[in-house]
Amino acid sequence: MNTAASIANLSSNAIRLDCTPELIRAIWKAKNRDELETIYPPAADIDRDYFNPLNLRQIKREAVNKAAGFYGVEYLGRDRRTGDRVYYCNAGDTYAATLCFIGNRLIVSCWGYFVESGRVREQHT
Repeated sequence: MNTAASIANLSSNAIRLDCTPELIRAIWKAKNRDELETIYPPAADIDRDYFNPLNLRQIKREAVNKAAGFYGVEYLGRDRRTGDRVYYCNAGDTYAATLCFIGNRLIVSCWGYFVESGRVREQHT
């Protein structure tokens, strides 16, 4: 089950969103593609720009990014505590508040925190 930051965290002055916090939460919590496309119709076209089809979690990350008005979803590495992959929406600055994805969790943070605190490790292929 996907968990998302609270409405209060998403509504704080620290983060700038081009949509409502409720839409961000609804996109992230969508249970399937049909539900996602009903909640956020532009999600239907998100994976057309990719050579391989995206899975539901990837599409939801991209939909959150697009709805919120950020500059793309970036991979950061693996969380040292959980081993989950960490992604973030590019806000244009290392310490700008943004939306971060740790496995199935969506939080408000900045990617600089993850790097400086040593919370992520690079994944070697």
